[in-house]
Parts: sequence; C-alpha cells; structure tokens
Amino acid sequence: MSITIPTPKPRSELMDNIIKLERFRNRPLTFTANQWDFLQLKSIFHLVEAVASARIEGNHTTIIEYIQSSLDPEPIMDERFVEIQNLLRTLEFIDDTINETEINGQYLREIQSIVVEDLSDEGDRNAGAYRDHPIKISHSKHQPPYPADIRDQMDELIDFINAPRIHEYEDLLKVAITHHRFVWIHPFGNGNGRTVRMLTYAMLCKQQFTSSDEFRLFNPTAVFSSNRNRYYDMLELADDLKNPHILSWCDYFIASLLSELEKSNLLSQRNFIKDNLILPAINQAQTHNLVGAQDAEILKLVVQLGAAKAKDIATTWRKPVGSVNVSKRIASLKQRKLLETTVPSGREYHLRYTGNILTYYIMSQMNAHNLLPIPIDA
Repeated sequence: MSITIPTPKPRSELMDNIIKLERFRNRPLTFTANQWDFLQLKSIFHLVEAVASARIEGNHTTIIEYIQSSLDPEPIMDERFVEIQNLLRTLEFIDDTINETEINGQYLREIQSIVVEDLSDEGDRNAGAYRDHPIKISHSKHQPPYPADIRDQMDELIDFINAPRIHEYEDLLKVAITHHRFVWIHPFGNGNGRTVRMLTYAMLCKQQFTSSDEFRLFNPTAVFSSNRNRYYDMLELADDLKNPHILSWCDYFIASLLSELEKSNLLSQRNFIKDNLILPAINQAQTHNLVGAQDAEILKLVVQLGAAKAKDIATTWRKPVGSVNVSKRIASLKQRKLLETTVPSGREYHLRYTGNILTYYIMSQMNAHNLLPIPIDA
C-alpha cells in the first residue's frame, strides 16, 4: 500500500505538539553550559539511548550494570553488553555521517549490520541484507510482507523519507509514519526494532531536532522504553494502515518526543548541571570514599570555574604547596580520568564525568530529577 501522510485536525493536541516541537528545529538552545559539558552529556544520552533501545527488545541490562562493566579493566563481554556497545557504535556512526549522507537502502543496511554485529541470539546471519525468509513478529497479529516484496516496499519507504515536504508540519509526521512502516515491513531477519530506532534518530538529526555539532541534546527514542507494552500496542494499532489509527500512532509518537525534549532542555543550563548533577555527584563519591577530601576540593573548584589552571588548583590546599605536589595531584586525577585538558597538551583542566567513578553518581542525580526514561538500576 502506498505511503501517505494523513492530515491531522487543525486544533488537535497532535498539531499543538507538532508546533511546540517545530520551535526547537534549527534553533540552538540557550546553552550556558560549555562545550565539554555538552559533549559529555551527549555521551550520557547515547548510553541511555543504547541501553533503553536494547531493553525494549528484552535485554535486561540496567544502566548501572553497563556502567560497572565499562569501568572494569577486564569486562565480561557477554551478548547483553555487546548488543549495547553495537547501539553506541551505531549512534556514533550516524553522528559522523548523517550530515553528508542520504538516508537510502545502503545506509539502512549499514546501520543494521552494525546493530547486529558479533551477536548470535540477537544477530542476523544475513546482516546488512534484507531478509530472504518469511517472518513473524512476536506478540503481533500482523504478518509482514513476503521476502519477494520487501525491496519494492523498502524502495517506496525510502522515496517517502526523501520526498520534499509540502507543509512544514509534515516532517515530524513523516518520522512517525516511517518508524511504524519500517516495523510493519520488518525488512531484516533480526534487529528491526533496534534499527528503526536508530533510523528515527538519523531522521531527527537530518531535520535538526538533535545535532552532533550544535548545543542541542535529545534522547529521541529512549522514551519509548519507559512503557514498552504501550509502545508495542500503539505500533500494532496502526498495522491496519487506516488513517485514524496512523494518526493515533503519530499522536503517541510525537507527544513522547516532546516530553523527552522538554526534559533534556534543562541540561542546556550550566547552573542546573553544576548545582543539581555534578557537585552532588562529587559529594556522593566522597561520601563513599571514592575520592579523598583534597581531590574533592579540587574537582569542585574546577566545576565552579568551568576550567582551572595549576595555580587555581593550588589554592585548594590550606597552606602553601609546591608546584611539584600540585602537578602530581593533577597527574593523578588525569590518570583516574577525573580531569582532562580543555585542549590537547593544554595547561587548563576541566572535569570529566564520563567513563569514570562519577558517571554513576551523575546519572543517579539525573534519575532523581526524572531526566532518564528508564530507572538507573531496574
């Protein structure tokens, strides 16, 4: 069946939500945080996105389990963690390529091949190729198209993705409809759910709702993991391809995106990040004896200043201290990945809070402020 965009009612909640989301497009946030905070928060967002997407498919790894595994010098790399790592690599691939790449069949097949790489249970023996066998979607009455029809249907979907818009409001509806129609076709032997959520991320990047090189943060699909049954129910509702049901799916999809975007906007404000996430995280790490009192003072000073030089760090001692001792303490914090230079080989340092002991505490604070779509430990 041909793919069209139904027209929503002019004063419906759906249209109101589309208008609210459109206000963020092509408009950098009022971002008072600095670039390294942005990049670290983006890394955290990608981690949550990957774990949440895997959990929708039945991977029971929690955020805290994945963090702990990544900090282990010799991590146990079972399939649960490989699946999440693949999704992180896919998000990085999209960030690196989406601005210069058209979303076409080859691009989608490349995304799927990264998603399922080195997996057995959640892998695909024909990774990077459309399926060559009939398939049944778990817990769904819908029978996806037969293999002989997949290429034509995917070509039609790709044409739909890249067709010029007639009305501005169509872009978000196109993303929602594409998400459903991709699942409806189920073009690959495995990894369809994970791939479509990566495709959704790619389309929203194309439309400038999220960005790898501007101060714009967004978890576009992780929100669906907060209630996976509702997600599946809404997808299935639209399987008859009737316009009212397609619009109901779009309504659910776009309202979910808006909710997530409104949360993520808080993370554009330096004072919010500093006072509600980073400083409490340092205090928690100190309480649990993961950083000493002196190191905690240094880290807090760096946070307050944004970036600090050795002479600034020296002021955290209660009595005069030699430059050698200051340099040794800085080197120790760099080795523990708690400080890093703002530019390569520079002499100015900023706090690092990803890939180290602070990551869990930062995410715990995000969890406490209802900024994560899934609990950190459940």
